Amino acid sequence: MRAEFSEFQFGYSVTKEIEDEYYENIIPFIPNQRQEADVGYDVRFTGEFTTLYLQYKLAELLTNEKAKEWEDFEQKYFRFKIYPANVSTQHNTLYDLANSDSRNKVYYCAPLFITLSNFIRCHSTPAILSQSVAVNCKNLQRIAEDDKHCFCYAINNDTLEGNMYSNKYSVKVFRLSEVLKYKETNELNIYKNFDDFETNIYNFIKNEKNMKEYLTNKFSKVLDIFLKMNNLNLYFIPIHR
Repeated sequence: MRAEFSEFQFGYSVTKEIEDEYYENIIPFIPNQRQEADVGYDVRFTGEFTTLYLQYKLAELLTNEKAKEWEDFEQKYFRFKIYPANVSTQHNTLYDLANSDSRNKVYYCAPLFITLSNFIRCHSTPAILSQSVAVNCKNLQRIAEDDKHCFCYAINNDTLEGNMYSNKYSVKVFRLSEVLKYKETNELNIYKNFDDFETNIYNFIKNEKNMKEYLTNKFSKVLDIFLKMNNLNLYFIPIHR
């Protein structure tokens, strides 16, 4: 059973609830080049923060005992595909970004529902964040060539379970609402200022082969291209002492 709504609708609803529920604590990075030209700067703010990158996925719901991964869950479960490395570098980029610095929180984000009626209910409640899973890319594995991979997850007595395939690899799964409520205190996981972030992420991006031709642009444009190429949404999460 496939989702009755689009990835764009899901991503919009997640962003809206983040803004509505956590506006004082979380700032989404939504570049607006026209505004940048008018005011002469891009994103700048003071204070300490961490970064949250979300890569939205729509999952299908498997309800048949003949489903490939059924024996690992023995109940209905969700599954989303991960692009093979020879088709897209997206997964490996997310893995590398998450492991390049502890201040970069990188997650796959997918819903715990597939029907349009449940989507509307969660959107209006609101309950999108509590009914969406967050899979930490740092805990996954790099992939190679044309190997086929996917991620599967299920709810077992209100506990989330998840595995990465092709070779079964158990991974802890969180609700997105839990990730957003987590208060970071470890100094190693905190950016001291925006310049610190800019230096760090630019050094990461410049080593990405598919980004070489874009590095002559201003930083905000380079970052925007990097996010769009990997279908990523970036949020800055301020740390309040």
